[in-house]
Amino acid sequence: MNKYNVILISFVLLFSISSCTEIIDIELNDAGNKRVVVDARITNQTKAHMVKLTYSTSYFANQKANAVNGANVSITDGTNTYPLSETNGDGIYYTNPDVKGEVDKTYTLNIELSDGTKYTASSYMASLIDADKIEYKYEEIKQNPFTIAYVYNIYLFVQEDPKLGNYYMWNYYIDDQIATDTLKLKIFFDDNNVNGSYIANWAVFSIEEEDIVNDKTKVTVEGLSISKAEYDFCVAFMLETEWKGGLFDGPPANIPSNISNGGLGFFSASAVTSKETFVYRERNTP
Repeated sequence: MNKYNVILISFVLLFSISSCTEIIDIELNDAGNKRVVVDARITNQTKAHMVKLTYSTSYFANQKANAVNGANVSITDGTNTYPLSETNGDGIYYTNPDVKGEVDKTYTLNIELSDGTKYTASSYMASLIDADKIEYKYEEIKQNPFTIAYVYNIYLFVQEDPKLGNYYMWNYYIDDQIATDTLKLKIFFDDNNVNGSYIANWAVFSIEEEDIVNDKTKVTVEGLSISKAEYDFCVAFMLETEWKGGLFDGPPANIPSNISNGGLGFFSASAVTSKETFVYRERNTP
């Protein structure tokens, strides 16, 4: 092959590669297309229930999302209406502290921004069977073939509702401080595989040894009834975040929401039960 053929082939390859390059201008979120994000839940507990409103931010933003201030926010069951007020200008709105939801009722969240834009969402509060008890065991686990660690496994004992189609979420607290403060740490599941069964010795949470710092620590496990729509929201959220990165992942998709008018996030109505136990500190590692 003479040098002219080599030059010609190189030119063709270079042209082929460059001709496949296209500049794609992706429309990222900015001030022109920001959306309202809702994080809200009402329960059958008597307390000040919270609605958090923020604006979505740019994909590459490196700052806290801006709060939605000055909105008119209320929750209603069709008979009673509970207004919420913003106290610190941080986009977090609260009901009065004497508000308590009721099971078997549908609750609707109403939001009206200062510019008149309105959003609504509705959620049904399903009942929830109370757990019998929780227990803990201080147990050894293998982190790899050469290293072991110790954890406090929290075991749950509960009778699952015999009616098919229930959905649950579980949290735990250490000395009344929530430990499952992000979705990836929570447990959520449906009853397809356990419907009507008695669930005993379910290791629902494992607490790292270093997280038990006092000789006697209160651990509380909290269960919530959630809707299928919220369950689907949780699964979709995790598939786009923590559960993403595998070889067979599907293409990115929008996370479902029950907020109207293009809003993001979710409004939930949940029955809540809890059980507590005391964990006594042990140490088998330095």
